[in-house]
Amino acid sequence: SDSNPIISRCTILGNTAEIHGGGIDSYLYSSLSISECLISNNTSNANGGGLYIRSSSAELESCTISGNQGFEGGGIRCYEETDLTLIDSTLSDNIASFHGGALANGDNSSVLLQNVNATNNNAVNSGGGIFSDGNSSAKIENCNILGNTAGVDGGGLFYYPNPGSSVDGSIIENNTADNRGGGIYCYDDGLDILNCFISNNTASDLGGGVFVLQDGTPTIED
Repeated sequence: SDSNPIISRCTILGNTAEIHGGGIDSYLYSSLSISECLISNNTSNANGGGLYIRSSSAELESCTISGNQGFEGGGIRCYEETDLTLIDSTLSDNIASFHGGALANGDNSSVLLQNVNATNNNAVNSGGGIFSDGNSSAKIENCNILGNTAGVDGGGLFYYPNPGSSVDGSIIENNTADNRGGGIYCYDDGLDILNCFISNNTASDLGGGVFVLQDGTPTIED
């Protein structure tokens, strides 16, 4: 806690945590900077297979986070007033045994993804690519959300009351949900979908492209 580590040009591979953060755990008022790193094949028996970030801030740039496994957040778990910025990076082939194959965001946290490829991630429950709930915000800009799978809702993206959230200039394609929202699942208000290409997504029940529930009034433009 209360630390400011800088990790650059490293490989973090094949590690295991009995609780959180198979690769990295950043906890309590820390400021983490990671660049040009490979975080791969790590396992958490709880949350955050690759990274677990709690009550801290983190900036990741030009990183690959792949093949990690955790309960919530196969790749990354953001929790309890965390701020994450992820730029020019790849989230691929991560697995969550509950929510958020690539990334799970919650409990008043905020994430910003810019120029990120989230591909072939899997969640046994919801949010095959990105899962965000608990009065948190997730802004996705110029990203590719491709080929992700959820066992329940939100193959590509899952939003559950997320004020100030947006998906802008992104491609949401070839994602699958076994229930609702093959591309995007949106519960209640707070999501803007702008200038996006949403194509070839599949839901076994409702909303192959986008599913909106419970008085949701998302903005969908262009």
